[in-house]
Amino acid sequence: MSVVRYIQEVSEEYDSEDNLSESDGRELEMKVGAWRRLLENELGKEQRIAAADVGLLDVDGLLNRPESLFDDTVWNWLDGSTKADVKEACKTLVIDCPTSSVILSLRALERCLRVWHEEKTENKLEAAWGTALGQLISEFQEKTDSNDVMEQLSDLPPVLSNLFYLKEKRNEVSHPDKSPTSQEARRSLMIMAATITEIHEEIYDEKVVEYENGDFENVDVKGLSAENAFLTLVYEFIEQGFTDNGAVDVSRLKAVGSKVDISENKLENGMMDALMSGEGYEPKEGQFTPI
Repeated sequence: MSVVRYIQEVSEEYDSEDNLSESDGRELEMKVGAWRRLLENELGKEQRIAAADVGLLDVDGLLNRPESLFDDTVWNWLDGSTKADVKEACKTLVIDCPTSSVILSLRALERCLRVWHEEKTENKLEAAWGTALGQLISEFQEKTDSNDVMEQLSDLPPVLSNLFYLKEKRNEVSHPDKSPTSQEARRSLMIMAATITEIHEEIYDEKVVEYENGDFENVDVKGLSAENAFLTLVYEFIEQGFTDNGAVDVSRLKAVGSKVDISENKLENGMMDALMSGEGYEPKEGQFTPI
């Protein structure tokens, strides 16, 4: 008999204030002993790895909620491969594999830096990661004769302010005689999360300005259902070219929703209704593509 089922049976027979009868007490004692032996036997078969010291970071959060490193809008913006690298970077940090964690943190950031570079320059960054870091530094850094590191850093856009540290870590993990410490892996993870957040905010802020300057004056959704109001704004975005490979970012819709008198809650409900009725699909979380 399972523990849950036994508790249910006892609860049905006794009130919470009642004491068990002598016979039921002996039966419970025997069952507890059996359950304990079963549990010890099962735990004895498991191989466990002690969690490493991760400083102020939450071990449970790193293992089970890596998305907590980011706001929801940032996490939803990341593609599947980047999310997978972030998750693995967190797990390898917990089991004290700092080199693996640093490599994965850098790889997650690399993808986002390439997106940022393409947004800024309309050119793809094709170089390998190590070369790409040097290219980004030289491309965006003002020409200066100063050898002062702080002055050099001040010439870079905020998104790239950590590139010198990241380039150093990239060189270190590629060197057979050097390995990052656990502390450096923690720092790399946090820098990765902060820099990705900055990248998203910079791209998002520019897009919001672009969307807010869009022409939505003639969009009329009064009296429409949540689904039809949502789809009306979706098609308006598509008509004005505010898409990513044909998909509309729902967080962008929310940024201009107030201009056409659509609340965030109505947009969310409208999207769910549109998905349920087969009017479109989610190419990835937080995006909508009409059919």
